[in-house]
Amino acid sequence: MYANGYVPLSTLVRLTGSGGLNHWLPPATAARWYELQRRALKRTGKVLHIWSGWDAYRPYAEQVRMKAQACAAGNCLGAATPGQSSHGGTYNGREAFAFDAGDWGYVYNWDRAAFFEDCRAVGLSPGEITPTQSGQAGGEPWHVIDYNSRSAVPAYGTVSPFPAETNNEEEDDDMRVLICEGDGAGARPPRLVGPGWVRGLNSQEEVEQAALLGSVKRINARQYDLAMSMVTTGYFEPDGVGILVKGQSDDRPWTILGPGYVRRINSQEEFEQSGPLFSQTFVGNDRQYDLWVSLALSGQGAVSGELNYDLLVKKLVEKLPQGGRDIDPEEFAKAVRAEFAENPLR
Repeated sequence: MYANGYVPLSTLVRLTGSGGLNHWLPPATAARWYELQRRALKRTGKVLHIWSGWDAYRPYAEQVRMKAQACAAGNCLGAATPGQSSHGGTYNGREAFAFDAGDWGYVYNWDRAAFFEDCRAVGLSPGEITPTQSGQAGGEPWHVIDYNSRSAVPAYGTVSPFPAETNNEEEDDDMRVLICEGDGAGARPPRLVGPGWVRGLNSQEEVEQAALLGSVKRINARQYDLAMSMVTTGYFEPDGVGILVKGQSDDRPWTILGPGYVRRINSQEEFEQSGPLFSQTFVGNDRQYDLWVSLALSGQGAVSGELNYDLLVKKLVEKLPQGGRDIDPEEFAKAVRAEFAENPLR
């Protein structure tokens, strides 16, 4: 049994169709989660999800961040003491893996008894976080624990009933329609985006026609803002062909890699909200990280981060109208150097 929050991801299964890219559980627990999704769909006609972020297995560092966040919000009981979380692989001296089915109320029409019945039917333990423990009226009905993670994988297996919802590797659209939902949606109109460009959609008719050109992605306000930032800073691969990687050392943090592009994730919020925008996540040693970065961007030193401006200018000019026929490459290179000197990539 590993220390709480230090379970190797190599021993876990990354879920698909669960609502995020950082949902990891042991094989047997993953199978129970998928069966719970099937039961929820059969009972309600709706798809059950886990909250985005590390809301299945939760590493120790993330436990520390969430505890600080809960205390800052005025309820330190809203997150477990780091190293004691049921999301970390142990709970009260027992091996345990929890997940937070954040939209259970919507899916089950707030019928707690029905949700708990389906959880228990697949061998899971809901309702264990009481109001006293959580500091919240009603406790945490979304918080579900599996105390049988080492059992044999149930007969229904570890195949998601909704594999395409989180990550469809067969999509090859060049464009995607981004639609913001929830708080802040009114100030964030639908947009059609592609690698390096964006166009606002000004009517429902435009949205419907744009959807014929590329798949539709419904995201929240922070994901929308991050996507727009990536477009305007020079990189966006709408169908998740980019990847997130991380090395072991602090100077090799979570980093976005794509064809000809490297960008470091600058905050935990960016890391959490960028999940739906990328197809794969890898954690490696420092040597692997350096090689991944070097391979992603020809001409950029894996450690030094120096840009090959001649190569960059060549690629930029090729994308200009008429291939940049009337552009002076030397002057253009000077402008690019000046821009990066004033606004360096981080």
